[in-house]
Amino acid sequence: MVAFSAVVLFLFLLALEGALQVLASGAGPHGEVPEDGALEAPDPAAFRVVAVGDSWVYGAESLPEEAFIEVFADRVEKRTQGAVQVYNLGVSASNSAQALLALHDVIDRVKPNLVVALTGANNMLHDIGVDEAGRLMGDDARMVPGLTLLSRSRLVRLGRLIWVTVFRTAGEGAGATGTGATVSQGDPFGTPGLPDAPEPRATGIVRLPWWDLYLQRRWDDGLRLLEDTPDPSADPRYKGIRLAWSALFMAHMERFDEAETLAARALELGGDDATAWESRAVAAMRRDQPLFALQHRVRVADAEGHPWFRERARGLVLMELEAWQAAQNWLSSGHLALPGNLELLMGLAKLPGVTRTKETEEALYKGPRGLLTRSEYFAWHLASSGKVDRAVASLGDVETVEPAALEVTRGRGYELQGDPEAAAALYARVLERADSRSLDKDRARAGLIRISKTPERFVQLLGVVPESLAPTPSTASALVGWFRSQGRCEDATRVGQASLELGYDPIQFEKDAGDCLARGVGWSLVEQVISRGIVIDRRALVLGHRGGTVPAGLGVDGSAPLSPPEVSIWQRFQERRFEEILPLARLDWRALILAHMERSEDALRAADLAEQEGGDPSIIAWTRAMAYQQKGHFIRSLRFTGEAAEAPGEPWIRKLARGRGLALARHWRASQAALAAVLRVAPGYLEALEVLTLVPRPERTAATDGFLRHAPSGHVASHRWAAWYLDQDRPIETAFALSWPSALADQSPGAPFHREMARAQLLEAEGDHGGGALAFGRAAVLTDDGDLVCRALSLSVDTGGRAAGPAALADLEARCTTHGAAMSIVGRHRAIEGRCEETRKGAWKAVEAGGDPLALLDWIEPCVSIAELEIWMKERAVAAEVPEEAIRWLLSRFIPGMQEKGASERVDEKASVPLMVRHLDAMARLARSQGAQFVALTYPFPGAHHVHVRDLLLDGVADQRVPVLDLYSHFERTFSEAEWQGMRTPQDHVDARGYREMGELLFQYAAERRMLTVSGRGG
Repeated sequence: MVAFSAVVLFLFLLALEGALQVLASGAGPHGEVPEDGALEAPDPAAFRVVAVGDSWVYGAESLPEEAFIEVFADRVEKRTQGAVQVYNLGVSASNSAQALLALHDVIDRVKPNLVVALTGANNMLHDIGVDEAGRLMGDDARMVPGLTLLSRSRLVRLGRLIWVTVFRTAGEGAGATGTGATVSQGDPFGTPGLPDAPEPRATGIVRLPWWDLYLQRRWDDGLRLLEDTPDPSADPRYKGIRLAWSALFMAHMERFDEAETLAARALELGGDDATAWESRAVAAMRRDQPLFALQHRVRVADAEGHPWFRERARGLVLMELEAWQAAQNWLSSGHLALPGNLELLMGLAKLPGVTRTKETEEALYKGPRGLLTRSEYFAWHLASSGKVDRAVASLGDVETVEPAALEVTRGRGYELQGDPEAAAALYARVLERADSRSLDKDRARAGLIRISKTPERFVQLLGVVPESLAPTPSTASALVGWFRSQGRCEDATRVGQASLELGYDPIQFEKDAGDCLARGVGWSLVEQVISRGIVIDRRALVLGHRGGTVPAGLGVDGSAPLSPPEVSIWQRFQERRFEEILPLARLDWRALILAHMERSEDALRAADLAEQEGGDPSIIAWTRAMAYQQKGHFIRSLRFTGEAAEAPGEPWIRKLARGRGLALARHWRASQAALAAVLRVAPGYLEALEVLTLVPRPERTAATDGFLRHAPSGHVASHRWAAWYLDQDRPIETAFALSWPSALADQSPGAPFHREMARAQLLEAEGDHGGGALAFGRAAVLTDDGDLVCRALSLSVDTGGRAAGPAALADLEARCTTHGAAMSIVGRHRAIEGRCEETRKGAWKAVEAGGDPLALLDWIEPCVSIAELEIWMKERAVAAEVPEEAIRWLLSRFIPGMQEKGASERVDEKASVPLMVRHLDAMARLARSQGAQFVALTYPFPGAHHVHVRDLLLDGVADQRVPVLDLYSHFERTFSEAEWQGMRTPQDHVDARGYREMGELLFQYAAERRMLTVSGRGG
């Protein structure tokens, strides 16, 4: 009976499928071609190719016929002698979700033979289309894993349609996107990235008596009202509010010194810190120091005070960090409360067109309100429309006497209109005027630099040779661009790096230097400089929280929440202002600060004193752990790491110590969870990030990838920056980190030693082992700390290898018998002789000196077994009073089988697949469902971000059926560094030569795989 019912059901379904197919074929194609010509009607006899992606696909900075997909089509035409139809759907600044949506919109109409996708680089900028693409990936059977092959069945499609429209709940539908209600997955690499910002709503406003004058930009009147307004009480905060606003009005009036004095006083009194910091941001912008303005606005966003300034600052900072969607939401909130604010609109004008909402377009169309100066109108028109004539017209007729600042602006207008001689005359006049401010003169010099096309013209206009002109905030951009135009890249980068210390916009530096900054160095400098001296908590910025206060429920790592330490110096500690807070801290924190300054001997002495006075046990233990780690004593450092994790005291320190201990034990998941909690309280904390870099890439959680994506916070010492970059195999950035003017001038205790050690490590990484050995030797004479001497000498011997000679090895052994790292290196070199007696002796000495067992594993066997090493290490650890849990960490570090079980297994396999890869996989399935071939491309661009996208794409497609043509790998193998950089264009694409190479490679790839045939389906 059951068999009979099954047969009847099967026959019914078969008949239903046949009926649906007949109805579908009779209905004709659903994908009709628009009559407006937006999509060319497909030619059934042509080879049809659809290309989706961003500006690389449509061929930015090239002629239409030079786009790589057009080069490909031309080669196919010549090869097949047949027609080729190209549907180039590349859209500037689009992300992978938009590429998927574009393909879905046209595939039924075009019925392509080949689909090509190059996308993903812009995912970090916005998440437009992510939710829609996610719903599409869940609704369309052709893109659902497991249903792709069945998707031609009309019965399957009908069933899927009924499911998604009738039975599936709204929550399930959202889940198909791979996003949560709070945390967006739409970041560049598909791991949980920034949360979704709150939807725009009018920002709260405190209508102070002078508020309307601020709206109208009547700075003089506002300042007079402030001066005439008495404080309502003796509370110093009322005076703080009045001084903060006075500073803001003065900053807009460019009375900079007075504004700074009042702002500093206002911050001392409190009341409205947000407005005080905003006054500094305004002054920095008007002094041509956008970097400093950005950093001040990070503080505005975190400060107490006027809510409108806080939210506007939040949006402006996020705009500079290129979190476009979040920036747009926060700035839109400010606009709803205060329409027409110039600074806010200038921020919105930076949004790419593809990301702008209708409301943003309307706001930009209406323009700013209030009393704008002519120079402000000029800047507004250039930013909003880019129309030079309109900008110049806004300056009005030339008057008999005009301020020097306006003459500079008129000169810029002449420049943009192509009249350099008229511009030069105005600039020269500004330099000669007695009433010109230094700021006006610097801007005039910048104009003359831009006009000077040759060194001779430079000297003629400015009276000095280019290399002798010291950069200022106003001349930095012009000088960098001039040196680049002359092919003097070393000077361009030197001037740019010096100017970054003066507030030069790092993103502008990247643009000005262009091909002089190799392989993503520009973005690295941007990250490094923006975070210098401040703490940037991107998640908190997006959500509207203060840095380090994002609720645990909004995290993505599942770690337990922590509270920040309750000490007055905490903010400055995070900013690594150690010299400033050292005399202000209590004794245990003073010891900790000294350890962070790498003054290990001083830190140990302070820790002893703090212990005598009853200081926090966890802080004292962690101080000792850090100090002994710096000295190269592994076992001692492990002991105090264990003590810090177990001792009563500061929870943040205990969690940090546990995270490091678990990492040493290679318990990767538990370590990452602990350190994620630490980093939520202290975003960008270098010491936690350095531990996370130890986690192998396959073991990293999504949260760890997010933490490591951005630079550390605060005033990081140059040698620590060098180590940060060197760990990522980025030697060019390492060299830059060691060449900052402020770094070279740093003569604080230990700085010369650490710089020389970093230089030695760089030389070693670049393959110059002889130079590295000599540099380590030079470092050894720059310190009086015996442990640091041993550390440097041991690295000198190890780097020099056989060239170091037996005398150096014997000297190291004699001087450093109690130094674990040194004795490990001595033992390894002795083991090369191949005598087990010497090997065992060397291993024992290293263990006795407290060496790291991992440093022994590659040379002790077979003379010393793992079991024997375990016994030795246990005995040594017990003798060193290492806590029991820390002993387990120690053994887990080197004994097979003691590591974390299933550490490589991901909790959520779907979430571990990058969103970009999921979109490409959906495109591939969609193409295959139509009988088309599919190929994804990597970006052939020598930039760190593009390389990262490429690496994650290649890693992500390992388990997916997504064919990939690795253009980056080909360019890297084929072209020299100079040739590749020579193809780089100002907006970070490749030139016609690069596009041609891409098209040729795509043709070769398709031809070799027999993709160049027109299938018989669909006509």
